[in-house]
Amino acid sequence: DGCIDVEEFTSVCSSFGIDSAESRKAFETLSKNGKAIVDLDYYSGLWKDYFSSDDPSALGNFIFGKTSFP
Repeated sequence: DGCIDVEEFTSVCSSFGIDSAESRKAFETLSKNGKAIVDLDYYSGLWKDYFSSDDPSALGNFIFGKTSFP
């Protein structure tokens, strides 16, 4: 359908060993509690955010399914 949902996101994250509960929380955060449609354009923006923002709470920081950072 061209969009990433929580199940798809959690499935991919779990294949990399990320706890499903944590990846669900990360998806809730990056999707603004389900208010944002996570399509290619939105996800591309998250990647740009990840690489360019100095803000530790930037939504792009959650693209890898983690909610805490060392």
